[in-house]
Amino acid sequence: MPHGDLSDLTAFSLWGISLATFVYPPLWYMELGPVSATLKAQSEESAILLKVLAGLLFLVATALSIVRWNPVNGVPVGLTCLSLSAYIAFSQFTANNGEFALDLLYIVAAIMGVAGIHLLTNTNPLMIKPKPKKK
Repeated sequence: MPHGDLSDLTAFSLWGISLATFVYPPLWYMELGPVSATLKAQSEESAILLKVLAGLLFLVATALSIVRWNPVNGVPVGLTCLSLSAYIAFSQFTANNGEFALDLLYIVAAIMGVAGIHLLTNTNPLMIKPKPKKK
């Protein structure tokens, strides 16, 4: 995929959330305008898990930006992004006792869903090198 498309936009979004989490983990405990707090109580364990999450989001963002997605590698990653998106959203909905309240995990789920749809529908054609002719 050429640079400047939707995979780059999703990558920049995930990089932003990732770097914000590395720099300021309490972001996940705060209400930010219409976005409610994702986590309620701060602890050392949750701070560690947030930094692990930030690292994983950074990894996914980097892959979305630099990998040339084709039908061989784009489809499984697209399906994985969609599955992860659904799992994150369902888990957060269940954790909130069946009530929807927009928070950072829903935003991450939406970004992953957009990335998944993009990877499934906009893969690059396979580049097959022609075999050298025998003399």
